[in-house]
Amino acid sequence: MSQDRALTLFLVLLVGVVFVTGPLGVIGQIGQTVLAALFSLMLVVGITTVPHRPAATLAAAAIAVAAIVVDWVAVWHPTRAVMAANALSAFAYLGALTAVVLARVFDGGPITVHRVVGAVAAYVLLGLLWSLLYQALTLLLPGAFRNAADPGMRLFRSDLLYFSFVSLTTVGYGDVVAVHPMARSLAMLENLTGQLYPAILIARLVSLEIASRPRR
Repeated sequence: MSQDRALTLFLVLLVGVVFVTGPLGVIGQIGQTVLAALFSLMLVVGITTVPHRPAATLAAAAIAVAAIVVDWVAVWHPTRAVMAANALSAFAYLGALTAVVLARVFDGGPITVHRVVGAVAAYVLLGLLWSLLYQALTLLLPGAFRNAADPGMRLFRSDLLYFSFVSLTTVGYGDVVAVHPMARSLAMLENLTGQLYPAILIARLVSLEIASRPRR
């Protein structure tokens, strides 16, 4: 599988994890198992998007295996410590993968469909990355986030994923709010990223398209 096609498949799986199977985590063991299986497949496909260098591929594979193992342990033994480790290990792998994708998106050369696919994948990854940080923060600092309508309501992983994308797109419905100062700082940083990313991306892609056109 070429890196370009692998990136497209990775985006499809990423959209599935975030927007389709994400809510399954709240409906019990079966939903969590399906979500873990699709998440594991997404991590494996992500390895194929890494540049074909032995050291980089080996490092990506090692981090991915660790993240997959911890994710499945969290499905069957969902203790607070294991779930926090799950969020942080997934953040480490997907953070490195986001850096690889962004390097390819902002690299020189003509604009292709796969470069645009990479830009979309990076944007969705940013939302997922912040949700993982929110999950770890909630586990380490209970009460860092709360439901505005029902402060005593438990927040699930899908709630924090929803809050992350609402923050990234700066919509701000206000139904889930950051309470702890650290949670607010992360939310502000995500708001800023959501504003800057499209502006920087469009400026870079336009400049690359102009530079790649043959001069008259």
